Amino acid sequence: MIKNLSIRVYNYEHNDKFQFYDGGISDMYLKNLNNIDTGVVKYINIYFTKVDHLKIIEDESFLDINVYFDFDFFEKLLNNFQKKKYIIEKIQDAFMSLCDKFNWEKSEFVNSFSICFSKNLNHEWRFKNKLFISPNKQYYFELLCKVDISTFEIYEILYDSKKNELSRRICFKDKVHVFSIEKAYWDENSLFFYYKFKGPSKIFIAKIEDLVNNVQYNLTEDISLFFKK
Repeated sequence: MIKNLSIRVYNYEHNDKFQFYDGGISDMYLKNLNNIDTGVVKYINIYFTKVDHLKIIEDESFLDINVYFDFDFFEKLLNNFQKKKYIIEKIQDAFMSLCDKFNWEKSEFVNSFSICFSKNLNHEWRFKNKLFISPNKQYYFELLCKVDISTFEIYEILYDSKKNELSRRICFKDKVHVFSIEKAYWDENSLFFYYKFKGPSKIFIAKIEDLVNNVQYNLTEDISLFFKK
């Protein structure tokens, strides 16, 4: 079973390795995999390189694989869908090579690939995969997370008691998916909804009256200011 899939860039010329932010494609691909048997391998790093040369390095439960990636072609692609399509095709190439080398069952990887396309390569999810019902049973609250190329967004969404959407607003925006929500909860009077990110200690407060009246946030691009108390 694969516990973590990371996409990185390997610059042969400078022997430099760094994270490649793939618009949520690797996360979506991994989440669609069932408990496939990959033996001792649990952690996989796929390195995109300019060198057309397949290389696989094993180290107990860790595995690195280098795959060719045409960065010039990638930069010329016209939209995010085309870019994500190129990324997932390279991820699939890597896994097909691994399946051939280690005799892994290909069907699960092919299935994950197909599911990603069935979602139009859009990676989004609800925090805790649920709607939070208010103590007075009048509202539901959702925190919706979306990842795309160079964008990570979180939305506050308010529903009525029948789960009809009343309002939504973006409450967090960054260029990469680094910060994640850790916990969320209603106040006992159903007037406010609270949530906190992993790491920073600040508690964010969504006023339900503001959501009902469609009051939007004026978000700062400075993340350090966003988390400042």
